Amino acid sequence: HSYEETDVDGFLPMPLEGSKLIPSMQKTVSQYLELVRLAESSKKAANEAEQSASENAANEKLKQKQRPKPPDAPTNHGSAKKVKSTTKSAKKSIKGQIADKLKKKDPIAYESEFQYDEDTSFPYAILENSSDESTSGSSDSQQSPWCNLIVCQDVFDTYERFKIFFLPMLSRYTGMKILLWNYPGQAFTSFSEDSNLNNKYHADCLSKLLDHLKENEKGRFDLDQRFFFLAHGSGAAIATYFAATQRLTSLKGIVLVNGLSHVDSHYASVFHDCRNVFSCSPESRPDLPVYFYARFLFSPSYLSKTSSSLALNVYTAVHNPITLNGRKRLCQGVLNHVDTRPLLKDIGSPIISIHGENATLVRAIHSSEFLKGRRSCPTIPQALRGGNRTAILMMKGGHELFQEKKYHISLLIEQIL
Repeated sequence: HSYEETDVDGFLPMPLEGSKLIPSMQKTVSQYLELVRLAESSKKAANEAEQSASENAANEKLKQKQRPKPPDAPTNHGSAKKVKSTTKSAKKSIKGQIADKLKKKDPIAYESEFQYDEDTSFPYAILENSSDESTSGSSDSQQSPWCNLIVCQDVFDTYERFKIFFLPMLSRYTGMKILLWNYPGQAFTSFSEDSNLNNKYHADCLSKLLDHLKENEKGRFDLDQRFFFLAHGSGAAIATYFAATQRLTSLKGIVLVNGLSHVDSHYASVFHDCRNVFSCSPESRPDLPVYFYARFLFSPSYLSKTSSSLALNVYTAVHNPITLNGRKRLCQGVLNHVDTRPLLKDIGSPIISIHGENATLVRAIHSSEFLKGRRSCPTIPQALRGGNRTAILMMKGGHELFQEKKYHISLLIEQIL
């Protein structure tokens, strides 16, 4: 989307208001006109440089003709060609820089669908920033200075949202891979009616997907390479269960954003209410479940800076056609989550728990659960030294820190990887 390259969000709250529409359009038009002006001025400067070089070459040639030449002086016909070729090489250099810049901003996204069983399938994507420079100069024996990433998003999310979130960061690191997936119950998935869509089931789905990707030629994600988990909300129960049961030595850490350790009474009451509301919502009104669930996502301080309608429009800007049945089944699956607290001591990799001070969905008390049976570290660098360590970072904001504190979360994840 072109709006991702600008400061314009690309969407407006409904119903349209002139006070918001006109400034946004003016900003968009002014940015476009500025780009056109810069392109024209660049083209004009290149033409003037070429014309000046041609005139200088012509004057130099004329002076040489008028100047008396010694009998043994060599004949030189290449000065004009040399200046012209220099100008052309400069233009080619500028074009090459632009092409390289555009190339770096366009990582590869391999997208496909995995068939878990005859009734269950779900989509996944592997984001990879590959270039000739990185592939030609690297080998399997050389270890990259960064790690790959597997993302387990929250219960009603879609990986398309994190695809947009990570593409700018991925463009800066050639060779990095990020695995995104929608687990059964979410958008574009199929599932059987008797499946228990809890964290244990979804962790098994991820395990079989990763086994498949080891041998996949087109889209390959190798667990022999170092990687991190990034998990949000209910996705933390999936990531920690997977890490505790698989015990992979290549797992270098788990980054949790408002991570869920177990289903407490507050979290259970929220999803009991969600399930009841979803059961009463008609299929023709997919917006009603979103409106109800969104009341638990944002902090009061964020809503005081932006309107509730704008916050909701930002949250729903990415297409997420999750079905009403999928929402209801995921609610039941969340209520059946396996308690991961007894398993945390079995995770031999660091855990970085980032929690919003005003989170009302997964309360801040869950962060302290990730300390039990593990070594507490006051800073993230100390925790990342390895082993059974945990560091907790409190951040101002609600449950949706990826929206409220997008820049800070992105910068922190980039530094950790």
